[in-house]
Amino acid sequence: MESFVITFGTMGTGGFGPKNDSLASYSAYVQIVTSVFMVLAGINFSLYFMFFRKKYKEFLEDRELRLYLFFVGASIVLIMGNLLWTSDVAIFVAFRESFFQVASIITTTGFSTVNYEVWPSFSKLLLFFLMFVGGSAGSTAGGMKVIRILIVLKLIKREISKIFHPRAMIPIKVGKKIVPNEVIARVNSFTAVHFVIFIFGVLVVSLEGGDMISSISSVAATINNIGPGFGDVGPSMTYAHYSNFTKMFLSLIMLLGRLEHFTIIALLVPKAWTKES
Repeated sequence: MESFVITFGTMGTGGFGPKNDSLASYSAYVQIVTSVFMVLAGINFSLYFMFFRKKYKEFLEDRELRLYLFFVGASIVLIMGNLLWTSDVAIFVAFRESFFQVASIITTTGFSTVNYEVWPSFSKLLLFFLMFVGGSAGSTAGGMKVIRILIVLKLIKREISKIFHPRAMIPIKVGKKIVPNEVIARVNSFTAVHFVIFIFGVLVVSLEGGDMISSISSVAATINNIGPGFGDVGPSMTYAHYSNFTKMFLSLIMLLGRLEHFTIIALLVPKAWTKES
């Protein structure tokens, strides 16, 4: 039964386990297998259809998949190196712990095997940034989604190029396809709204009187649908200490993040309450 619970929590990026310590008390084998399938759950599910149709070249050339795997691989290497540099942990243990926590955070699953609160600041900051990245579009993961990060990076690259070539018409491409201006506008709108809600949420939660790290990470963990954060909401803590108002507010933040903001915001617009809308 436990294997079913862990499997559904992994592939659905839900993160709930049958034990209070998440997956910390399970064997290294279970942790590695879960890490692999968390990464697989963060991939666009439509790519699996392409893979099973034996379109391996198209599968491997997908730009979002490449960037997603780059984020995962680079973060594992950097955190593992940081752990080896600052402690006497064994190489395999450093790899297993960094692999699991990176997979859990970037796919917004929320499982944990260690208390990463005791990790060096560099490793914790990397995990914090991965909270906002999230998985691929078309997956069950939350966060901003890798495809939006990819488009934003290409926009930055275009703006830098236009400094040297101000009259150049440089389209934004993902692979061989040109991204329509309407899609770019939606990405920009989502990114702006995401961080506006994040900043507003941090200000509201800070009224509780907690420390800054806990306030920031609690909103980051809820808006990106992860669960555990840092400080008072770390992997070995819960949200139970917050007031009823803050819990309700963070619940709204979770809904906003899961439904990608605009669905809930549209319901709050007065025009949506009238028949004329």
